Amino acid sequence: MKNNKGFTLIEMLIVLAVISILLILFIPNLASKSENINEQGCEALLTMVENQLIAYELDEGSKPDNLSAESM
Repeated sequence: MKNNKGFTLIEMLIVLAVISILLILFIPNLASKSENINEQGCEALLTMVENQLIAYELDEGSKPDNLSAESM
């Protein structure tokens, strides 16, 4: 009596089919969420710049004349 260890071709195909179905279900959800993440990232950057301007005004006593790096 042989004791064959390992997967048969049918078992491997079933595993690949399950993984494929899961990927088909989850990839569209991830793609739509990336747009939301980009929008939130832009909003966070704007908030950070606003807070930096407020910190500058508190330190210097007035708002900057312009935002170029040469003047700072």
